[in-house]
Parts: sequence; structure tokens; C-alpha cells
Amino acid sequence: MTFLHGINLSLATQEEIDYVEDNFREGDRREHEVAGGRSTRLDEFEVCYTVRAKNRDIMGYFGVMVMPNESFMSRRRALCFMSCENTNRHKLAFVADSKPALRAVVQNLPPWVDTFRSWPLESYPASIRWQERTLGFRRVGRVQIGDDAYIHLETTRKEIFG
Repeated sequence: MTFLHGINLSLATQEEIDYVEDNFREGDRREHEVAGGRSTRLDEFEVCYTVRAKNRDIMGYFGVMVMPNESFMSRRRALCFMSCENTNRHKLAFVADSKPALRAVVQNLPPWVDTFRSWPLESYPASIRWQERTLGFRRVGRVQIGDDAYIHLETTRKEIFG
């Protein structure tokens, strides 16, 4: 899937996930460390996409997960947006194409899935702003993990497609 400003989504490989995690942007690295810092496995996702720039630079991955203790038939999914340093060279295209990319991912999920959640680290305000202002998520809570807090964000299929 390629979007107006050249951002491309393709099904991710383990090597691409590893590349992103080896080259995280600082905020993403910190989020990942607070959440345990272990290597993410492709099989943890229901579906995962690699996000690439027009010049084929890998910018990140976009994973969809069934919520813990729920089944594939659940109406909710967790969304995982992780980016690497290459994103800094393509910020405008990334931001401009991120809402259409979200729509494309959601459109390919089972039709009964209607609620989407995300948990950016509170100390990563750029991620929170992007998810609220660009993707249309809204705050529904705050989760404390040790000394760090995550902001619980949520959106619905109806909100995504307006």
C-alpha cells in the first residue's frame, strides 16, 4: 500500500522489526525499555506492517495485537507504532500519510473489530500529540509502571473513518 506522499506499508518481516528496534528514535527506545526492552517477535502481532519512505528507508513498524486475555473474536485491538531514526528525515511525509495508513490497516482487520487502543509513554509527548492530533485518538486514562506512566489512548472504527 502506497499513499499520497510516498509512504508505503508492506507486511513486516522479523528482520525489519529487528532493524527498527536496533535504530529506535530516542522516545521509542525509552518506551520499549520501560515495557521490558526485549526483542519483539513478529508472531506477537495479529498483523504487522513495515513503514517505508518513498526512497525505501525503513521508518518503523505498525503492529496490531489482540488484547491480552482476549481472543481473535474480541472487538478491541492494541496498536503498536514504533519508529526509528530514518523517520526524522521523512517527518512531513510520515505525518501526512499516517492517517490514511491507519485507515488502510483498520480496513483490513475483521469487521467486528471496532475499538483501538494505544499506550504511548507520558514522557514522549511527540508521540502523544501525533496520535491525538493526526490519528484522532483520545485520552481515556493513565497507566503507571514503576516510575513511568503511559497515556491510555483510544479510538474507534467510526472515528477513524469519520
